[in-house]
Amino acid sequence: MSMLINPYVFGAIALPMHIAVAHEITPYVSAYPFSAGFGTKYANPAATFAGTGRGVAFTADGANVAVAHQTTPFISTYPWAAGFGSKYANPAALPNGNCHAVTFTNDGTRIAVAYAGGPYVSAYPFSSGFGTKYANPSTLPGTYGYGVAFTLDNANIAVAHIDTPFVSAYPFSAGFGTKYANPSVLPTGNGRAVAFLN
Repeated sequence: MSMLINPYVFGAIALPMHIAVAHEITPYVSAYPFSAGFGTKYANPAATFAGTGRGVAFTADGANVAVAHQTTPFISTYPWAAGFGSKYANPAALPNGNCHAVTFTNDGTRIAVAYAGGPYVSAYPFSSGFGTKYANPSTLPGTYGYGVAFTLDNANIAVAHIDTPFVSAYPFSAGFGTKYANPSVLPTGNGRAVAFLN
């Protein structure tokens, strides 16, 4: 058992540990129980997807899992209960290209993906599936989103991407706010991943 400390949602609760990996060959995602090592692999999702898995994320409460992948619909989500449940319906507005990263807000009520085609990042409300896509940021990240992360308090989102400024950050409250100013010293190359220390 792992101890999850989450002051915003759950307090201190014990959750069993699981590990998931997105990978290149079918079934493109694999998951295992984890306690001082890997347990027996869980069954593959009944409704899988065609294309390389690029990113994977669980909600903090362990109730859902999402996989970013190559080929349409580019993002697939499932309820999770010691294994993959029946796949949720695809979002009505799909990401516009190969997804490279996926993340949930800490409270599990929003999901965001970074991907290859414009607008390079999309976010949706999430409650047992996708809600209506939030409006795109008014100032888009540079091309080809590779990484995406929310702050622990769910109030900000960042995207790592190709092309200057290589990382873009926005306030987030029921959608993208006005982009924050770029760092005064930019990263020295294409952004590949991003994370907040909360």
